[in-house]
Amino acid sequence: MIEATIACILDRGFYRATSNEIARRAGFTWGAIQRQFGSREALLLAVYEQEWAHLLATMREARIEGDTTEERIRSLFYILKRHYGRPEAFAVLQITMNLRKDPKTSPATLDIIRKSTREAEKLMPPLVREVLGADADLALRYLVFYTIRDFWIGLHVESATALEETVRGRYAMLMEDENLLVEALAAVAESRAAKAQVRSGPASSTKRRRDAQPR
Repeated sequence: MIEATIACILDRGFYRATSNEIARRAGFTWGAIQRQFGSREALLLAVYEQEWAHLLATMREARIEGDTTEERIRSLFYILKRHYGRPEAFAVLQITMNLRKDPKTSPATLDIIRKSTREAEKLMPPLVREVLGADADLALRYLVFYTIRDFWIGLHVESATALEETVRGRYAMLMEDENLLVEALAAVAESRAAKAQVRSGPASSTKRRRDAQPR
């Protein structure tokens, strides 16, 4: 039932993934699905929770590798691909957006979405700090994380909106040149680190000289 819901959303869009269409794809009557989940909202929430658990597990199990900034960013690039590169992640993005906007969504469902989002937000900072170092500023951490995440989400959007032959060509090009994104982010990170070091250098030298003076 969950797989049928995901497939229906990906093929037809969120609002055309009706209760009857999901039931037809799953090979059940809607009554059988209601007995299992209770409502379409509850079924969508089950999809959401399954995929969110996948995201949390991916981030908890993540191991950043590499000696250079570029190598560590590349490591994060493939870690996020494990979740956001999957079509299921795009289906859940649609579920999340629409459940949050729908005034009919129950408070209990919204509370589950808020809690799981907060849990993921707690896992992101340590992971990105490991990539960029403890001294990296917050804006840079967000830039790196969201740029990579949105790269993978953007490919799903492109697949859903562009002509099939166009998508194939663009996807192939992007995959061949995926180094471009990693190299660009690494260059930005290293540039920010160098500027921060220059800014702190004179002040640090002055402080060392002052501390070294006899008292």
